Amino acid sequence: MAAFELSKWYLDCVTDSGDVSIAYTGMVNWGPIRLHYSSLLESTAGLVGAKHSLRPQGEPKFEECALRWRSGALKIDGEWQADSPEIRETIFVNDAGSIEWHCRMPRAQARLHNRLGFGYAEHLNMTIAPWKLPIRTLRWGRFAAASDWIVWIDWLGEFTRRIVYWNGQIAPPPSSKTARSNSATERVLLWTAPSSYVKARSVRQHCLPCQEFGTRFQRVCSR
Repeated sequence: MAAFELSKWYLDCVTDSGDVSIAYTGMVNWGPIRLHYSSLLESTAGLVGAKHSLRPQGEPKFEECALRWRSGALKIDGEWQADSPEIRETIFVNDAGSIEWHCRMPRAQARLHNRLGFGYAEHLNMTIAPWKLPIRTLRWGRFAAASDWIVWIDWLGEFTRRIVYWNGQIAPPPSSKTARSNSATERVLLWTAPSSYVKARSVRQHCLPCQEFGTRFQRVCSR
């Protein structure tokens, strides 16, 4: 079997008004095959648009303490300034390969085009093909506010693992599956297990469900 490697960046920006920009860029190597891909998904006042490219793109790079990414194909110019410590985890490893997760900026001050807001940046490196992963469902999400930030990953299937970081620390398992609000104006970010972690007076969710190689994925970015 030919060696497999996937390198993928995920970057986002959520404005105060709830507009969202989500960018992906990456490369897949599988034996003699090399595939580049990039995409930009944007939500503006509830209207969603997307564009994609298979042209080779330069990876995001650090310039003067900021992470910058420019894409001529997608007409992207973005910058992320970290205001949180980075996170590294080996999410999964077996004889077939591993998944290395490097959350470069769990919370950042972001600019994407003319949008400003809280942002997020991560890099994922996989040396195991996705269809060989012993999982059925993968949920990922992040929450950012001025006082708190949270990142979580939840794997379900033959291999089960939950990772939750709250303000740079590994968070203990939630005490219940349902979070309760303290007032009529307080809203809670609902998610299957770590819902009890996140309470904020204004929370917006942006869910991105998809299915790939027999595994269901869902991403949530909120503020």
